[in-house]
Amino acid sequence: MSQGEEILYLKERKKNKSHRFFFVFLVSIAILTILAVLIYFFFFFGKGKDFREIALDESLNQSSASEEAENFPLFFLESAKPFYQVGEKFKVTISLDLGEKTTQGADIFLRYNPQQLLLSELTGHFSSEAEKYLQINDSAFTVFPYFNLDETKGLIVFSSLAQPNEKIGGAIIVAAIEFKALQIGETELNFDFILGATDDTNVAFEGEDILSAVENLKINIK
Repeated sequence: MSQGEEILYLKERKKNKSHRFFFVFLVSIAILTILAVLIYFFFFFGKGKDFREIALDESLNQSSASEEAENFPLFFLESAKPFYQVGEKFKVTISLDLGEKTTQGADIFLRYNPQQLLLSELTGHFSSEAEKYLQINDSAFTVFPYFNLDETKGLIVFSSLAQPNEKIGGAIIVAAIEFKALQIGETELNFDFILGATDDTNVAFEGEDILSAVENLKINIK
């Protein structure tokens, strides 16, 4: 091989080597790009999704807990069954779920249809009107300073208090009352309640009404 041919051969070899290096460089860039894309999708659409779901769940849980807290304290009514026969007597329990709050007392305004229900008197000797109608042995409250019954309107109003300096919390029984079914049909026991009003059913804490909601009771008389 002549010197000129050798020089041309070396130049061509150097050129091919440069092309191979550039090709390897491009392939490396392509591989790194693919890896970067795969890692991005893995974290943001794979494992990353778990973190977003956890954050979303936590947000929903906090929202749910906040909404649940807004529904307490809650007054509700319970009876052993949803239907009774004409002439049958049945007990209705007035309960209060305070959630995480506490109270020193409550006022209850409870309406019923006097054409379908008759509030029964308890038997025995009583020192107050409240004891004549309210079953309070299981009550969390100890003092019932006021009770009034309007049989014409079908309205029961009474107050219940804790002992001085006592704060009552949790899910409690306020009192129970007994009715006699008079007439066939569906009837309902309703709390008088408007959110924020103080002249209806309320739950007191340091001079403020903290009652958030009530649940009424439907009864079928057969």
